[in-house]
Amino acid sequence: MIFYNLKVIKSPAHLNAPVDTCMNNESVITLIATGGYESYLWNNISTPDSSYPVTQPGTYSVTVENLCGSKTDTVQVYAKCDFPVYFPTAFTPNGDLLNDILRVPWANNNKLVRLRVYNRYGQMVYSTTQINEGWDGNYKNEPQPQGAYTYILEMKGLSGKKINQKGTVVLIR
Repeated sequence: MIFYNLKVIKSPAHLNAPVDTCMNNESVITLIATGGYESYLWNNISTPDSSYPVTQPGTYSVTVENLCGSKTDTVQVYAKCDFPVYFPTAFTPNGDLLNDILRVPWANNNKLVRLRVYNRYGQMVYSTTQINEGWDGNYKNEPQPQGAYTYILEMKGLSGKKINQKGTVVLIR
């Protein structure tokens, strides 16, 4: 009988930092990355633990490295879980590459559930659930007329709280 001593090494490609989170009035929260590695480098501090205590908001990175390679992932920790909603009041889809697309601005840290836009007759002319998509001012490949449109924006804060906002946006040609 022959015995072999094998060592299984987990690929760093599987490393994931936790999803963005918030302090929510806690003095300490613990970030937990994918387990199973010999050591972790959290913000340039080496530790054998996949967890890392955090006492203040900021961007935190975790790196693992072994014979199979290395990978770094980051997580954003916010002070609060729910954020104000920012949305434009007008856009100009005229092809000049300035404000041509109506979309949820990147400054929104809440997660998009759905954005819907309606014309003055109550007809939905645009809908999306994708944060990186936006309305180009067309409906069924036809440019929509200049004027006020109603939007309904559904978002969710990091706490899971639903955040809904309704308003008007002006399409300017």
